[in-house]
Amino acid sequence: MLIGSAEFYLNHRVVRIGATVPPEEDLVLAGAPLVASRSHIQLAARAQMGLVRIRLWNRAGPAGCSVLFEGDLMLDDGAIQVGDILGVSRFVQNIGAPGAHRIRVAVDDPGVASRVDVVIDSGCDGRALTSVNGLPLPQFVVAENVSLGRSDELALILSAHDMPHNRLAASFKVIKLAAESDPLDRVEILREFRMRMVCEWLRWLARVASVDVAFVMGSHVSTRLDAATMADLDRTSAALAAEVLERLAADR
Repeated sequence: MLIGSAEFYLNHRVVRIGATVPPEEDLVLAGAPLVASRSHIQLAARAQMGLVRIRLWNRAGPAGCSVLFEGDLMLDDGAIQVGDILGVSRFVQNIGAPGAHRIRVAVDDPGVASRVDVVIDSGCDGRALTSVNGLPLPQFVVAENVSLGRSDELALILSAHDMPHNRLAASFKVIKLAAESDPLDRVEILREFRMRMVCEWLRWLARVASVDVAFVMGSHVSTRLDAATMADLDRTSAALAAEVLERLAADR
């Protein structure tokens, strides 16, 4: 699951990932996109040209992009640090017990990375998320002993803002499917919680989507989903997603 995200404007083109203490040895890229030791990874990224986004995932994360590293890192205090090589900008996240953790690092463009995904203690095989027919979603790697609930799956679907129609349609489908299997005494509260996740996602998709605007749309969608049949769920979800996106575009 997504546990942290940070954007850095680098002065030097090297990102460091790993233990919270500096590496004991010199790690030199020497033209390579990545170099690693037992406790640290350093990778080449763009510098002085734009932000570099680094996202941290725990036990489930994106399967795509170019995987540059997959192996163990020794994290003596159970925390992982990401930032620039000079230590000017740093982000630290506690992830669990001290010791070795399986780390998977994937980037958009090896050698000039602008987007970096660091997945901690995940599996290796890609897993498909619930999607609407004809509107596919990227696969995710998930640890073998992790069972994704509907809310977890929804969080992964909403973990990015690319492919907005596909993600929004899948979100509506998941919300409807979840309501069919949730405990009866919790159906309403869980549906409201999941719809709020979608509304908060909309706020970052479009600047005009204020809290009020997003939640008005969420209420409208909830009413439409209540009336949707399971046999027609894919078509209804896709149509609702298109309608929401069109309304947001019209408000710009």
